[in-house]
Order: sequence, then structure tokens, then C-alpha cells
Amino acid sequence: MENQYCCIFGAGEYYGDEMIPPDCFIIAADGGVQACRQRGFEPNVIIGDFDSLGYDLEGSNVIKLPRIKDDTDTLAAIRFALNKGYTRFILFGCTGGRISHTLANIQSLIFLAKQDAIGFLVDKSEVLTATKSGFHFGTHFSGFLSVFAAESGTVISEQGLKYNIKEQPISTDFPIGVSNEFIGKEAVVTVHDGIAVVVIEKKNEGVFRL
Repeated sequence: MENQYCCIFGAGEYYGDEMIPPDCFIIAADGGVQACRQRGFEPNVIIGDFDSLGYDLEGSNVIKLPRIKDDTDTLAAIRFALNKGYTRFILFGCTGGRISHTLANIQSLIFLAKQDAIGFLVDKSEVLTATKSGFHFGTHFSGFLSVFAAESGTVISEQGLKYNIKEQPISTDFPIGVSNEFIGKEAVVTVHDGIAVVVIEKKNEGVFRL
């Protein structure tokens, strides 16, 4: 399962261009089951308290969660997949709607980074991820790249971009890392300390292979 993805479908917004890797393990988190079935497939597992769906489900692939709980349905799905050995995740339908849910799912990316796993959160025009090491980008990447501190004490370097920095501390309360740009060169973002949230334009082919 080292290179196999777990794709999690949430109850948020979809944009009609979901790219599902072959042979991925699919989890529907609560109302995300509707998005799966609208696309003509049944998820491997359905997890949730089903408040977003509006009715309960039954079946051998259904895990019913209590309504009063600490984990969101998406985080519960992530924990389930981590326990099965998955370390690479793509989250669809996990933005839009209530901003509190979007922020919760960004925090889930940070949680994954702390587990030495990686998650990609797919939005309308951008993909978000989190890392405690960094990424290498090929020369074909274009558009904007933004990097934000996920925790205090985060230190990063950025090379091969429009604006280059070396071992720069970034903080959680000042967005200095917004809107850097690819310039057709190989680029590297290195996280020396802490965890960074990285935002990349979705148009870039290969973003899920970082």
C-alpha cells in the first residue's frame, strides 16, 4: 500500500474534474457517499454519523459513528485508512460550504504530515497539502505557489522560484509566504523545522506525485 492512494469523498463541493487514481481505496465520509454513487461507483467503506446525509445507512461496508464525538467524519476516515496501512491520501469534496469544515480538513492535512503520511485536499482551482520535509517541483509547474506555517517555529527555504529565501522563519500570524511563482525552473521548497501548508494551482500535472 506504500504507493497506493486512499481517496476520501466528503460532503462538500465538487468541481467535475475529480481525478481518481487507479486501484485507490475509496472511503465515503458521511454525505460523500452521494458523490460516489453519482459517479457510478460504490465506495469500499462508508464512515459517518450521517448527519450530512440525513438518513442512516446499513451494510457490510458501513461504519456508523456516534453523533457526539471528537473526530470529524473525515478525520475518522483518515484514521481508519492509516490503520490499514495507507500513507497517501486525496480528499475530494472537503472544501466549500461551511468554512469551519474546510479549516478542519486543512488541520487533517497537518495531522497526516505528523504521521509521516501525505494528504492532498482538492479545491476548485488549487490543491493543498502539508509537509514537514518539503517538495521538489519539475520545470513544467506554473502559476502560483503559497507556503504557510502550520505551527510556530517553522523554518523554510524556497529555491528556483520568483522569490527565493534561505532558512527563513515563518509564523502562523503573518502570511509572508503567499503567492510566490513558478518561473519554468526546477524548484524546491524545504522545511527545516516545523510543518508547512503548501498551496499549488490544480492545473499542474503531477501534483499528486509530490
